[in-house]
Amino acid sequence: MLAQHGDGTEALDEQQLIALWDYFVLEYRLRNGRTVVEEFVDAHPEFPEQERQMLLGWRDVVQGPFEVQRRDGPALITVNLVDELTYRVRSNRGSSMFRQMPRRSFLITRLVAVGDEWMLSGPTNVIRRANRDFAYKLALEMSVRNPEAVYRNPEKLAQAWELQRANRERFIRFFGADLVVVPGDQAQDKLDAFDAFCHEDVLRTNSGARRRSASTPEPLTELPWNSSTPKQWR
Repeated sequence: MLAQHGDGTEALDEQQLIALWDYFVLEYRLRNGRTVVEEFVDAHPEFPEQERQMLLGWRDVVQGPFEVQRRDGPALITVNLVDELTYRVRSNRGSSMFRQMPRRSFLITRLVAVGDEWMLSGPTNVIRRANRDFAYKLALEMSVRNPEAVYRNPEKLAQAWELQRANRERFIRFFGADLVVVPGDQAQDKLDAFDAFCHEDVLRTNSGARRRSASTPEPLTELPWNSSTPKQWR
């Protein structure tokens, strides 16, 4: 759990402690596999069913960055840069705090569902519009680290399956089968050739794709070689 907030050897500041507590209560799995909020709901059977479902819904945390689109009465309309879905956000501290969050700024925060809307949970950092590159870089890092967050958006999930199907079809066209066995010392060369084939195929079938410039290095997928046994593929 501490891995998300440092290596445990440094003192955490107030915001980090709040974020850690928020994560612990809503997402961390205890030894019995349950969360603190689940234990709390079970300990209070007197809660109305609607309140029980709302509390249990808080296990599904959506993390930012979020781009602020506009104010909508007491709420803020935002778009998550990871899943590209729109979230109507409220604050339990009142709508006055949204004055610090102008249009086109970015929020680094966590949201939990409250009915059909969402509520800020834990600390919130506001990134100015001028620092949008930082917000997008953070979104990319989150997408790579946690692809499930991207696939909250069903359109993104469908797109991912379509891309996978297209890449499999290219693989079969290039190699002649969906399973290929090659000598270990040829594997990297074969993979590099396949990468080049995919690049040319995308250019041929997508008029909007751009050819790599001579100054742009080709992205290489390196295989995990065993250093003690040269050219032996693990």
